[in-house]
Amino acid sequence: MNDKEDRINLLKNVVALRRLRSRYIHYVYGMTLEGSPYTRDGTEVMILLERTHYLVTLKKLLAWIRENNPEVFTLQCVVTFGLQLCEGLHYLEKEGIIHANLSSHTVRLDHLCNLKLGGIEQFPVSSTQAPIRWMSLETLNTGDIQPKSIVWTFGVLLWEIVSLGARPYHNLKTGLILYRLNKGYRLPCPATASSSVYELLLSCWRTQLEDRPTFVTLHRSLTHYKQTLPPSEHPSELFPDKEDYWNIVQ
Repeated sequence: MNDKEDRINLLKNVVALRRLRSRYIHYVYGMTLEGSPYTRDGTEVMILLERTHYLVTLKKLLAWIRENNPEVFTLQCVVTFGLQLCEGLHYLEKEGIIHANLSSHTVRLDHLCNLKLGGIEQFPVSSTQAPIRWMSLETLNTGDIQPKSIVWTFGVLLWEIVSLGARPYHNLKTGLILYRLNKGYRLPCPATASSSVYELLLSCWRTQLEDRPTFVTLHRSLTHYKQTLPPSEHPSELFPDKEDYWNIVQ
């Protein structure tokens, strides 16, 4: 893909995404250009995003919690993050948008630990690195991506959350992941996960798309599971001292 095509697709992405309005989506208001998206060189692009407090990636947040305060990250926190992901991804699905770049690097959180889905591209930009370790079996095999492919990715994200940021398939080189998945391998049950949570994860990684749950079903299952857990604080209580949050952002 050349620079001209990238710029055109970037413009298309902004046009498509600026209509989205969900509390779990990082709003895109528009973009500014010096010159035209069709110019070959020297065009500066600035995307105008929702003004929020500083955001931190899910990957970075989980790593900080694992190193500094793992005991406060309860199953209630896991389920709360899972429910927020379900709502945001279900909203995108209803809007006809597939988040092909979904990973813990493109999910961000504000200072109250509310999730924001970012990095959404309806039209591919060549500079974007494919999130192979989060991709579904069919996407890795054929490049095809369907709404149920994102359910697979959701399962990998939830596995990361339960694992406090463990790298998916950390014991496998990238080139071996597809081979092992085709042989039936799936991410193992994290030590901190209950059998109910792991069963839900496995349902997201079923080979046949039609056998995977919808986001509505996943939201219902997580809501029911949350009701069986003792009450707990909202994940924002992970940072009683907001200076901790600022330190992560830095």
